[in-house]
Amino acid sequence: MSTIDTRITEILAKLARVKRGFYRSFGSEAHGFRLNRPLAEEPVAAFELQHAVTLPQDYRRFLTVAGNGGAGPFYGILPLERWDTAMAVPGTLSRPSPLRPGMRADLRWEEALGCDEEELFDGVLSLNHHGCTYYGLLIVSGEYRGRVVYVDADAALVPHFVAQDDFLSWYERWLDDLLSGKDVTAFGYGSSGTVA
Repeated sequence: MSTIDTRITEILAKLARVKRGFYRSFGSEAHGFRLNRPLAEEPVAAFELQHAVTLPQDYRRFLTVAGNGGAGPFYGILPLERWDTAMAVPGTLSRPSPLRPGMRADLRWEEALGCDEEELFDGVLSLNHHGCTYYGLLIVSGEYRGRVVYVDADAALVPHFVAQDDFLSWYERWLDDLLSGKDVTAFGYGSSGTVA
């Protein structure tokens, strides 16, 4: 068993504990801590071919072993087929994402990133919805490939890169915070919450 598969097995065991323990988090009524059925290899490979991109390995394996969306922070993980929910445009996944940590809040995104408005969501897929115009994105192309970043689709607030370096670490941290009694209402924004 690969390291990623071992991690996913541990994550699924934690998710089962959360479900059995009747935990609640913002948006959990939408997913009920249930994952959708995993995807077969063929549709994932077809998606990558269609968009000329290779998905980050841990996220890709999550889709094919754990589930194609469902249980996750906020309103849950979006299925792969809803990759463009947060304004991503077909043909842009293979382009490097201009998003980067530490953007200045006093500049428009285009100015801070040195790109045009239509390039802001290049190289990202929609990971989850936080409500209103707020989303979690997974960077699939560019310097910060594999990172989870929170954005306001209206570009009113600067993008926020979560502390974890990859999808599985971010997802597992959410479960760990739930299991330890932390408030996950604002999971990934700043500190992980406080013990309830």
